[in-house]
Amino acid sequence: MGAWEDQAKRTNNYRLHWSEAQDFNFIAALLSATNEEEVKAAYVREFSLPVKTQERHDLVVDKVLFEFKYSVKLKKIEIAAKVIAQAIY
Repeated sequence: MGAWEDQAKRTNNYRLHWSEAQDFNFIAALLSATNEEEVKAAYVREFSLPVKTQERHDLVVDKVLFEFKYSVKLKKIEIAAKVIAQAIY
């Protein structure tokens, strides 16, 4: 394949990914999520985040850590404290 063909292939791939991204509804994805992995995938897709899962954390992007909790009720202070402690350490 020549340089022009390579560039045309990359351009078509970018166009395909762009059109798929336009059809994505972040809020609908969050509302229909049934587990933490689906919530994480929605954030990764919406914000085009590089997927790095260091030291078994949910998602790390440069200096930001995302800790996803799907079925945890954060209104109870004991439970919220455990989640915050997990995110800190």
